[in-house]
Amino acid sequence: MPASRRDFLAGMFGAALTGFGHSSPFGAESIKPAAYFRAARDTLISIDNLMGPRRAIPEVLEQLRELDAARRAARGVDGKELVHLQANFGELCGWMHQDLGDHQGAQLWTDRALEWAHIAGDPELTAYVLSRKAQLASDMGDGQSAREIADAAVRTAPNSRLESIARVYGAHGFALEGAASETDRAYDLAHAAAAKPKGDATRGRWLDGNYIEAQRGRSLVALGRYHAAVDVFETAIATLPHGYRRDQGVYLARQALAHAGNHDGDAAATAGIEALQIAQETHSGRIATELSQLARVLPRGVTGIAGTFHDRFSAAVSVE
Repeated sequence: MPASRRDFLAGMFGAALTGFGHSSPFGAESIKPAAYFRAARDTLISIDNLMGPRRAIPEVLEQLRELDAARRAARGVDGKELVHLQANFGELCGWMHQDLGDHQGAQLWTDRALEWAHIAGDPELTAYVLSRKAQLASDMGDGQSAREIADAAVRTAPNSRLESIARVYGAHGFALEGAASETDRAYDLAHAAAAKPKGDATRGRWLDGNYIEAQRGRSLVALGRYHAAVDVFETAIATLPHGYRRDQGVYLARQALAHAGNHDGDAAATAGIEALQIAQETHSGRIATELSQLARVLPRGVTGIAGTFHDRFSAAVSVE
C-alpha cells in the first residue's frame, strides 16, 4: 500500500465516523460514545476482512482501552450500553486471535467477552460467546470441553439459530473423541434447529445448511471418513458466498487433508497450494494450522505437484 498502515487505518476510521462529525468519542459532547464504538467495530471488521487479523488486532485493543475508560465514566443506561459493546469487542478480539492461531490470546478475550455479556444481561450474546468458546476448544483439540461448553450454550440459547450454532461446535467435539454416531446425531440436531423459525435472532446470520455441512466435513476428516469429506468440501467451496476468502482457504486446506487421507497426493497438493496462497494473503493461522497437518502427512521427497507444495510451504514457513 502506498500509505503507511497508520495513515490507512486512520483514513478508514475517519470515513466511517464522518457521519458523527468527530474522530474521537470524547471530543464533543454532541457525540454519544456508543455510536462511535459501533462505527469503529464495523470498520475494524472490514479491515480484518481486507487484510487479516494481524492488521486489525492493535486497533481493536486500543478501542477496548477507550471503551473501558468510557464505561468507567458513564452511568446508568449509557454504562450498560458500553459494557454490551465491550462484550462485542471482546468477542471480536478473541476471534481475531483465534484466526491468527494465538489460542491463549483467544481464550483470554473470549473469557472477558463472556464476563461482559453476563454483566450486560444479554442472553443471546452470552449463548453466542459460549458457542465461540466451544469452537475454540475444538480448534485446540479438546473434544470434551467443546461438548460440555456447547451443551451450556444450547441450554442458554434464546432462539433456534443460537441453538444450531452451539450444536455444530459440540458435534465436532464428539468427532474429536471418535464418537461417530453421536457426531452424526449432533449435526442432525443442528440442521433441525436451523430449520425452525428464527424469531428475533440477530446473530449468526451466516448460519445455513451449507455452513453446517462444511463443519460436518471437518468432522468427517477427524473420523477418517475421507471420501465423504472430499465431496462435502467440494459442495461447500462451490456454494461459499462471494467475499469469504479466508473460509475458502480453510475449506481448501481441510479438503486437502481429506484427499491425503484418500491417498490422492496430487489432489491434496493442488488444494493445499491454493489454500497456502490464501493463507499468505490473509495471515490466517487457521489455514496455516491445517496446512501444517498436510505437510506432515503428504509424502516428502516426491516430485511433481506434491513436491511443489512442500517447497512452497517450507518457503512460507521460513519467511514467517
